[in-house]
Amino acid sequence: VARGWEPVLNLARENFERGYDIGTQLTVYHKGEVVVDIATGYNDTSFTAPYEADTLQIVMSVSKSLASLAIVMLVDRGHLRFNDPVAKHWPEFAQGGKERVTVSDVLSHGSGVHGVSELIDYSIMMENGQRLGDLLAASELDERTWRQKGGQAYHALTHGLLLDQICRRVDPDRRSVAQFIEEEIVHAL
Repeated sequence: VARGWEPVLNLARENFERGYDIGTQLTVYHKGEVVVDIATGYNDTSFTAPYEADTLQIVMSVSKSLASLAIVMLVDRGHLRFNDPVAKHWPEFAQGGKERVTVSDVLSHGSGVHGVSELIDYSIMMENGQRLGDLLAASELDERTWRQKGGQAYHALTHGLLLDQICRRVDPDRRSVAQFIEEEIVHAL
């Protein structure tokens, strides 16, 4: 741990001591230099195998924060607002009672579209274009999971897909969220 980055080590240690993590590995780069590179704890629940820098780790939902960041950057640039109805930028989305769902609802997992109305073939997911947009737009609002009606549900599968469709419509270059992230965030680093 580089000088000045000790608080990161202390937080990792505290998470471990409180039982929030049984094992963790964290590497932080700052201005192209490694400033934190730690591995601590155990790789198993019997607390016998040490967690090391090369321990394989399942990582889930990490793209959600980057997709959200892309939308926040588009808001910052004036291409949309958090309180805009999604249908303002994606008129087809207003189907199925979703005309008042906002960008903020989508970002906060409160859009009421935590699933889709029909099965989506893997090939459609991978092309992530117009057909997927049509399927998402056709999905019905589930008021039980719409924040404006007091509901909430983790949008495990639809969060990034919805944000991608919004990005494609508001980004002046009509990029997918993946392209936006690559060009505006990754390459900027």
